[in-house]
Amino acid sequence: MEGQTNATNPSSQNNKMADSGKQVLESAKNGSKLVVKKATDFSKKSFGKFKGLHIMIAGGVVIVLLLLVVLSSLFGGSKDVKYPIVYADDEGDLYLMKPNAKDSEDAIKLASDTSTGVIYANTTDRYILFTKNSDLYLYDAKSKEETSKVVSDIEWYDFTEDDKYVIALDSDSNLYSYNFKKDKERLDTDVSDVYVYDTTHIVYEKDGSVYVRSINAKKDDRNKVTDEYNGAIRLSEDGKYIMYIDDDATLMAYSISKKENNKVANDVSSYYCDTKSCKKLYYVVVDDEKDLYYYNGKEGSKVASDISSVYGVDVDEQKVVYTVADDGKYTLYYQKGSKDAAKVEDDLESIKDLYFFDSNEIYFINEDYELKYVKVNGNKVGEVKSVADDVENYLTITKDGYVFVADVDDDSNGTLYIAKGGKAKEIASDVYSSKLTVSKDGKRVYYLQDYKTTGDLYVTTGGKGKKVEADVRSFVVVKPNLIYMLKDYSSSKSRGDLFRSNGKKSVKLAENVQRIYSISGLSYIPE
Repeated sequence: MEGQTNATNPSSQNNKMADSGKQVLESAKNGSKLVVKKATDFSKKSFGKFKGLHIMIAGGVVIVLLLLVVLSSLFGGSKDVKYPIVYADDEGDLYLMKPNAKDSEDAIKLASDTSTGVIYANTTDRYILFTKNSDLYLYDAKSKEETSKVVSDIEWYDFTEDDKYVIALDSDSNLYSYNFKKDKERLDTDVSDVYVYDTTHIVYEKDGSVYVRSINAKKDDRNKVTDEYNGAIRLSEDGKYIMYIDDDATLMAYSISKKENNKVANDVSSYYCDTKSCKKLYYVVVDDEKDLYYYNGKEGSKVASDISSVYGVDVDEQKVVYTVADDGKYTLYYQKGSKDAAKVEDDLESIKDLYFFDSNEIYFINEDYELKYVKVNGNKVGEVKSVADDVENYLTITKDGYVFVADVDDDSNGTLYIAKGGKAKEIASDVYSSKLTVSKDGKRVYYLQDYKTTGDLYVTTGGKGKKVEADVRSFVVVKPNLIYMLKDYSSSKSRGDLFRSNGKKSVKLAENVQRIYSISGLSYIPE
């Protein structure tokens, strides 16, 4: 399929998915469990084989949590990388085109025949990883633009978030780190799964037990975390603790420096940490009923009894949104600290999505696909307002609010809106609803109109859209003045032409391009 990367590549962003301030939670539509999903469009890479990174919870419907820290993480502080584009031609050869390239004569050939699994570094345009014939290769722009084999028979791989290491697992269960200065170094053997990692440590499964060690191979500091891991494992953002639920449903906190486990609570089905240390958190206890607790770093106190599902959490501000069931209907509550819960709305049959924006605004989509809004202030809830009808099942965050598509037809085209402060502004009609791309600064939304095989690419900053290019199949918005596009696409021949645009005019770079490879969070690549 066009633009697809290797399904076994996890994202370094996803290591922090259990962060209460960063995560987006989505329950399976059959209501059986709740799993961690990347924030709508902004994770660095596509999510892959990460079976240990999930949060189990009974019941529930599709839910979403986005907080203010998401905005600061996604739209601010990250290095502005001027990425090249990687593409495959109709012969299956893999090429890299730098941003200043004039045409296909300037393209750098990375590999012949079929190559897959392309991922870009997080903070630099220097490195590209890709696979060929099940082997992992690295492109390094500062090494005479050559590629080198990193690991044979690759099973899984990724960059660390700071791009100082490549970490990889081969099909013989050997775990490696590669620091760009020398050959790979083995971290461990008989590794069956990689759970989470940051720039310093990696947590993985070996012989049925969970271990943690430094990604730096010279530091032989491997330690066993537990033999009784069951789920919901994560590293605290400060890298000091590993949180997990054991076989007895006990929530545990493992201190990496002290090499010891400490019990937080019993009968825990899910938990939501603060954004840094995990010293403070909300957790759900399932015994005779499902109760919600807040942990202040020393002890837990009950916040609500007999709840149904948790829909939004801001641990740092001690705010939570949850439902309580009664005779098949649900009541949505908001609660701050130890104050009494405030009812948001009752008599709900289901909640399709819920967004806890800035932890002061709540948007939710009810069973009738009606988007509603309420403002919260302290422990008080304002009036619930209707924003729009016939809304698709998701909203996409921008710096100034949310974009969404409503009234979608059989071709997946509908009306594009931007919601701010509980009011929706119509931007454009006949907008392809399956993918909206937001610029890194969160100020611009890119969308396709009248999309079937191709469509017209537009950009909006909150007002009437401006046409960027016609006849676009797929696109990557690196910066407003650096947009890569696959145009003039032939479905019968499965190929088109690669163009680069500065936002005002475009230039053709290469012909007979089969696909361009996604830079996650910057791309629209049709599946």
